Amino acid sequence: MTKVAKKDDPDYHFTADMTNEAIKWVKFQQAMTPEKPFMIYYATGAVHAPHHAPKAFIEKYDGKFDDSWLA
Repeated sequence: MTKVAKKDDPDYHFTADMTNEAIKWVKFQQAMTPEKPFMIYYATGAVHAPHHAPKAFIEKYDGKFDDSWLA
């Protein structure tokens, strides 16, 4: 298991960071031992940290569902 440290960035989002770290890990594994198989279990954690969507996503839908998501 590899711990991913939170970056000091106001736009930080755990899922994007975890994805980037997983991609780096896979590239490293392939570079070091391309003949060896490996397994990566990738389970996103956005429901745990942070408890919000990225700011750009929120702004994109600002006001769209003020009455209801059924409207």
